[in-house]
Amino acid sequence: MMDHMDADDVRQIEAAYKNAVDKELYPKGIYMMANSGEYWAEGVQAWLGVTLRTDVNGGFNTQQKIKDHDKALAAVLEKGYGLGTTPTLSGLRILTQNRTARHVLRYLLKKSRVRCQANLAAASS
Repeated sequence: MMDHMDADDVRQIEAAYKNAVDKELYPKGIYMMANSGEYWAEGVQAWLGVTLRTDVNGGFNTQQKIKDHDKALAAVLEKGYGLGTTPTLSGLRILTQNRTARHVLRYLLKKSRVRCQANLAAASS
């Protein structure tokens, strides 16, 4: 997943992952902690607000929960995606560079369209 990312960003993600492992920040055996790529992928989904699952991420499935619990991961995510659930331009660059992230971006766009359509329908009633 991180093959096309900037080398400095990858190093920061790897360091954040190592910190999380060393400090046992997450429950043992969860999918998020399988490797640094899954750690990053689950973190991105939580940061962007596109996951409701709690089994794969130990319940740390929102931006606020990540910020409160894993400062190193939050710092890398904020650098790439900014605060809130709207990705920054540099975050969009990262999103479009790999298949998993493109899936997340498509989901966000679909979610936004559905919200817009619902808001328009409500406004016209």
